[in-house]
Amino acid sequence: MVIKPGHKLSKQYHEVKEETIYVLEGRLVLEIGDEYPETLILDIGAKYHIRPLVVHRFKAASTGCKLIEVSTPELEDVIRMEDDYDRI
Repeated sequence: MVIKPGHKLSKQYHEVKEETIYVLEGRLVLEIGDEYPETLILDIGAKYHIRPLVVHRFKAASTGCKLIEVSTPELEDVIRMEDDYDRI
């Protein structure tokens, strides 16, 4: 997955699905939580596991980033809370 500099993906959570991400290039800004999210900065080689019901959002730092996301197979299990690209 590639996130262009300054862009961000959906603020979302999953009811069942679990994800693990691994940063290949650049710097990922990971927000964890809803009302008062914790912000984590993940550099090349960093990994993070996201459990079900955890609100999260991926953002690219000014350099952009490339990451691998590995998840359980529940592809339709996405509850978007906010989205800059008007996805449902």
